[in-house]
Amino acid sequence: MFDKNMTFYGKHANYLRQLAPSKISGGSVEQRKSIFDNNMQVIELASIIGFIYKRKGEVDKDVNIPPNNIFLEQVMKIKDTLELNYRVIMLLDGKNKLSQDERLDRAFRYDRDEERRTAGDKIFLAYLLGGIELLYEELIEDSTSTEDDYENLCRFVKSYYKDNESTATSVDDILKLCNQVGI
Repeated sequence: MFDKNMTFYGKHANYLRQLAPSKISGGSVEQRKSIFDNNMQVIELASIIGFIYKRKGEVDKDVNIPPNNIFLEQVMKIKDTLELNYRVIMLLDGKNKLSQDERLDRAFRYDRDEERRTAGDKIFLAYLLGGIELLYEELIEDSTSTEDDYENLCRFVKSYYKDNESTATSVDDILKLCNQVGI
């Protein structure tokens, strides 16, 4: 898992460029500071944001927007975080539809079997793309300055805490599952 380049297409490529502008990808010296320093920071967060907000995206292959490539060297720097995010999502997604054993299989037992892991990979990618969309919409879309970006971030974080004050049991659920499999 997470042992190859990651390529984002269409609007997701564009959203990543706007969430973490890079002088390497054509940003100017005058460009404003972003909340994220690089694409990897966005990627680390986006899948979890997509899952928390139940937001799934679909690959957009708009050929008029150049793809945004994250090379293997960069992916490897965040591989542990991506794997953790993947496992958490596989454990919790489908909680009411799949048995605990099926979720544990997706999270841990299919790592080296690409064919059996495909369904989980598609779920993870959908949440990752949905998270990128949500972060873009909440933080950048209507922003015209760095100050706007930070105000949007504060509003987004406050909204999250307000909406999720009483549902902080997910960590307990994860720990319970991990204890059952000896992790």
